[in-house]
Amino acid sequence: MATALENLITARDNLAQIIANKTTEWVADGCPPSYSIDGESMSWNEWLASKTTAIAELDKAIGRIGKFIVRSRGKP
Repeated sequence: MATALENLITARDNLAQIIANKTTEWVADGCPPSYSIDGESMSWNEWLASKTTAIAELDKAIGRIGKFIVRSRGKP
């Protein structure tokens, strides 16, 4: 069973891969990064900012979990 730290690392890596895949896909298709179709808009900048923020939050969580030190006092 994966630990919490392993799950966070996997989530971060998967999100980074999604960003890379979408970037490659949109560049290959020549699709504009921001557009509007039938009143629904898609903003590449907003999408990328939200995913980048999510990666930063995951990195913070990974850092917090990775810094745990277990200390005990008393008799074993």
